[in-house]
Amino acid sequence: MTGDKLDYIYVNPQAPKEKINYSYSKFGGEKFMQCWEVSRKKYLINKNELKLIFKINTNSNTEKLFLGWIEDFEQNCFNNFNELKLLIKRFEVTRKIYDDYDENFRKKEKYSFDESRLYLLFAFILIQAYEKEKMLYYLNALLKLNDINLGFEILKESSDELLLQYCVKKELEFIYNLKEKLG
Repeated sequence: MTGDKLDYIYVNPQAPKEKINYSYSKFGGEKFMQCWEVSRKKYLINKNELKLIFKINTNSNTEKLFLGWIEDFEQNCFNNFNELKLLIKRFEVTRKIYDDYDENFRKKEKYSFDESRLYLLFAFILIQAYEKEKMLYYLNALLKLNDINLGFEILKESSDELLLQYCVKKELEFIYNLKEKLG
């Protein structure tokens, strides 16, 4: 890899319409980690503690579900880990979060996946789950969600921009902690 220019290629403004492909990704080592870090840090404008306020912005059933889960995490009574894992499984296949799901987290409408707020809320939920359980599949899904979140060119609410900063800040923190722990 000497002399090769390596860019972080997983932030795509066309996502989630175009699926980001992680299959058969080449190992980039420390240089890849540096590119990933640069891709994240440029979104951290306000590095102070952020006051996040969650309120319903759409009529999406998924948003209502996510806000309920967030409230459960805040009250330290979240117990829907099986549902969360099933939704992660669905997300890993499609790289999409739909406005509405059935009881098995199968999409109800084929073309209802472009609401940026849902991706941000899901990222926040994964942060809470990772902090609680320290399971790497939460962090893995968070990395992919943030790749999508960073690709959204316009966030509708300023509170969504704060939420994006928070999600990126926590992702960086988790990766730094893992890196330190693993040496």
